[in-house]
Amino acid sequence: EWIPSLYYQENYRRTPEKSLIKYLDKKLSKNISHPTMIAFDLYKEYFNDVYIFNSHQDGDIMTNFVCQALPTAYNICKELNGQTNAFKSKHVSPSLDGSKLYAKAKQRSVPMTRKMISKLNDFRLSNNTEYQKFQSCLSSESKKRLLDRSLELEKQVALVSENVRLFLEPSRSDDHITNFESAATKGKYCEIDASRVLDYPNSTLMRTIS
Repeated sequence: EWIPSLYYQENYRRTPEKSLIKYLDKKLSKNISHPTMIAFDLYKEYFNDVYIFNSHQDGDIMTNFVCQALPTAYNICKELNGQTNAFKSKHVSPSLDGSKLYAKAKQRSVPMTRKMISKLNDFRLSNNTEYQKFQSCLSSESKKRLLDRSLELEKQVALVSENVRLFLEPSRSDDHITNFESAATKGKYCEIDASRVLDYPNSTLMRTIS
């Protein structure tokens, strides 16, 4: 999931010049490295105790970090384990679809407000099936390549960090595949076709955000 996230981070301050689909395909055409491995290789030259923390694991993210990454923080770890209010790790997929629709509407001289764009994101999260009618997605072949590369990169991370080595277990690979397919079904590797949206002004999507 980090590649779509990286695309967002590189483009959220401006309208993307390149589509997400082309961005993903370009990444897949190269020998990409996981950002975790890039950081690990950088810091291990200076420190012999570089620790990789898995923020996606189950449980309270604050407690997990203190108890796993700060092994001498015994008292704080014990106190956090006794609390009922947990800081849950919540990952909400960001999107640049609004920026793309706004830019295309401006290009076509179609009235479009920031409030409408805000409603678009709400619609994306709550009406996924209807929203997918106006999306372009990564091809099946590219999704297969992305999944294979994702599994390979996860194993690389697991091999250099003892605390995430359990991800080498076959059951974890099955979980990885299941999560990938779930993300694909929810449109993680898709983007809005702004032209198609504007071509259907009476669609449920346009009526909802107008």
